[in-house]
Amino acid sequence: MSDRLEKLRGKLEEIEKLTKMARLLGGNVEIGEETISVQKLQEMRTTLKSKIAAELSQSKLRLVK
Repeated sequence: MSDRLEKLRGKLEEIEKLTKMARLLGGNVEIGEETISVQKLQEMRTTLKSKIAAELSQSKLRLVK
């Protein structure tokens, strides 16, 4: 698997952990000085899943060629 794909999966895991934490804390999580809502975390998760799917698709295309 590509390094890029591994990085994306790592980010996805981190966002999923933050989302769980935000839900437990009542809807928001603070990262540094920034407060992020569960909705924003879910949007980030969806975006990362799309990027992972695209990367997997590209990897499969390279294998077929």
